[in-house]
Amino acid sequence: TRDITESKQTEEALRKSQKEFVSLFKHSPEALVYIDEKSNILDINPRFIELFGYTLEEIKGRNIDDGIIHSSDRIEEGKELGRIAKSKGYFKYETIRKKKDGTLFPVSISATPLVIDGQPKGEIGIYIEITERKQSEEIQKVLYNISSGLKITPISLFIFKTKFNSFSSRQFFVGKKLS
Repeated sequence: TRDITESKQTEEALRKSQKEFVSLFKHSPEALVYIDEKSNILDINPRFIELFGYTLEEIKGRNIDDGIIHSSDRIEEGKELGRIAKSKGYFKYETIRKKKDGTLFPVSISATPLVIDGQPKGEIGIYIEITERKQSEEIQKVLYNISSGLKITPISLFIFKTKFNSFSSRQFFVGKKLS
């Protein structure tokens, strides 16, 4: 009876652990994909559906590296990232991916192998859309380039202040017709 009790407790702990994993997977704010050791898609979470536009029924069983979420020039890159994840155990990378409608967008990708009882059973891929961050970086570059091109010296600042003050003073507008 002691063996039966321990077995039931182990089974219950396993069920609880599985439920926790499923809950984390399904409710993650990041787009997640679960692939097998051959890179075939087993499951995706709601954020993945929202980000890429595919339902699970549309992509389950398809190889993640067959171009479904890659532009044609990024397929080899996807395969190489899979090899890196298998050999190093983890990676993080920024690249471009493709939505169902063909729209390309920047993402940060990370992946980690899923190992059960010491055996690799696939990978969990995490996709974070970084469009806003990339746009912000571009704006910062433009502003830096503009500010680097402008030479602000004490004399140019004095001239600007003098001209600005004369335009903004009341005396500048006295006797002038405003239209």
